Amino acid sequence: MTRKKNAETNGTATAEVPEAIPLEGTPAENGANGTPTNDKKKPLVSYRLSSDRTTSIELAVWSNTLKNRETNEEYEQLSITLARSYKDQNGAWCKGGSWRVHDVPCLMFLLQKGYAFALERRTGDTSIPF
Repeated sequence: MTRKKNAETNGTATAEVPEAIPLEGTPAENGANGTPTNDKKKPLVSYRLSSDRTTSIELAVWSNTLKNRETNEEYEQLSITLARSYKDQNGAWCKGGSWRVHDVPCLMFLLQKGYAFALERRTGDTSIPF
């Protein structure tokens, strides 16, 4: 079921559901090795999707470089964060940690996109041994 949205979210126009919108921190905006180019850490990629007219769900994929203590080999560990933003009774945007039943399909869609990005990053890098 697709639904058109007329409102803008944080100054960026939204597309039709179920399209997720890539936000800041896309690989092209990062440095040559995939790390952000400025001091503030940014996600590798993030997506935002509206589940209804007052609720927006955002998924971000983050990269952490870890070091194996025994071999001193560095490797990348990816993590995913989810956030729900909604308008309160006064119209102000708030962050929430709970999910409504109609958010579940949006969560599943965004999690699949984040997981696909992580798998593509892993298979694209031949230096990762697994």
